[in-house]
Amino acid sequence: MCFFNGHINELGNVNEKKLKKLAKKVLSHAHLWDEEDKKKPNKFECFKTTRHIIFQYPVDLSDHTKSKYLPLWKDWKSLLKPIINEVTRSYNFKQGKTARIMLANIMPGGVIGKHIDQNASADVPHKIHVPLQTDKLAKFYEEDSSYYLEYGYAYEVNNKILHGVKNESNNERIHLIFDYYEAGK
Repeated sequence: MCFFNGHINELGNVNEKKLKKLAKKVLSHAHLWDEEDKKKPNKFECFKTTRHIIFQYPVDLSDHTKSKYLPLWKDWKSLLKPIINEVTRSYNFKQGKTARIMLANIMPGGVIGKHIDQNASADVPHKIHVPLQTDKLAKFYEEDSSYYLEYGYAYEVNNKILHGVKNESNNERIHLIFDYYEAGK
């Protein structure tokens, strides 16, 4: 069962200095989008207009507790971990862990069709989005409601209800996305 049964939940502000450092590295490593997207393990049909850079991913989509870090994690950890720690502090987990960590880039005009995450590895963890580059015309949908996920904040989304994205802007929409759960239960 999903921990979060509502719609978009704003988790609060994220330190702008940390976000800018990560965004700067993302922009200076733009070549990685195409290189890493070819290797991504999440080759689902709905991601045709989305590119990913994956840092951690479940080795078995039936179990969120079994995941591995990919080689890029080592070079990006110093920028990603402080943001993840800040965003997840409010959960007060004794043994909080990530199950997947990635950057997602939805191209201008891109769409992620509405879907419900079907794999069991998505049933338990909190699905968290941290916008790094966005536009008011890039909307996240949950059921019949649309949301603008604003830069400078973190959000929990419910991936177990119908959800999707439409980027009707002329800019790429880039989010840090990660799954977070209590490992001590």
